Amino acid sequence: MIDPITAKTVTVLVVEDHEITRVGLTLTLKRSSEIEIVGEASDGKQAVELAVSLQPNVVLMDIGLPIIDGIEATGQIKKGVSGARIIMLTAHDNDREIFAALGAGADGYCLKGTATAQLVLAIKTVADGAAWLDPGIATKVLQASVLAGLPAANKASEDAATKVPGPGPRLSQREVDV
Repeated sequence: MIDPITAKTVTVLVVEDHEITRVGLTLTLKRSSEIEIVGEASDGKQAVELAVSLQPNVVLMDIGLPIIDGIEATGQIKKGVSGARIIMLTAHDNDREIFAALGAGADGYCLKGTATAQLVLAIKTVADGAAWLDPGIATKVLQASVLAGLPAANKASEDAATKVPGPGPRLSQREVDV
């Protein structure tokens, strides 16, 4: 978290293809003394170009963008801009988009219904090097990671209990399954 005493201004590039949303977001964020909007882009190609030239602390990125979608643009920015920090700001809350965005390197994921104070906190948090997920998105990510880890964990437990000799009693297959 950014210390209020040593607070720095976070520079932000806003990437949104809907002009009314982009302008509203920009005007809203400009009210925060801790955020400086350094640019706006309306498509993914322009987002990549501006991120390279402006080097903002944080890029607020929509997913559904023309020319290059936000997920692809995120990947390109992460590869081309050292230290780039990206928050997906989108209405997409399905697993496919969430995991594609995180896989492309997104550092945060906020839904467009997020309150302004929450979005400002997300921007400052991500700019400070931490990750940020909306609570509903965090729940999905945690559930998926737990489910993804179970088969591997069960296999490791089975290997350890039934195939690797060591001190202590060996577990039966039923105990391993439980």
